[in-house]
Amino acid sequence: MAVTKTTPIGEIMKTPAGYDIIMKALYSFGLSGEFLKKGPLSKLTLEKISKLTAGKVSDEFIDSL
Repeated sequence: MAVTKTTPIGEIMKTPAGYDIIMKALYSFGLSGEFLKKGPLSKLTLEKISKLTAGKVSDEFIDSL
């Protein structure tokens, strides 16, 4: 699965590597990622998360995924 800026978080978290990366990134921000597995937040794309976090999750970080 290719991960792009338009890939929904829920789809990324369905893969073992994607799950680990997202959970570790959220943990580094002091957040739990369990709320991203289901519900409306799982439909957010990486691009939207970058905008919603006001730069805390940078485009460079997303590109590294």
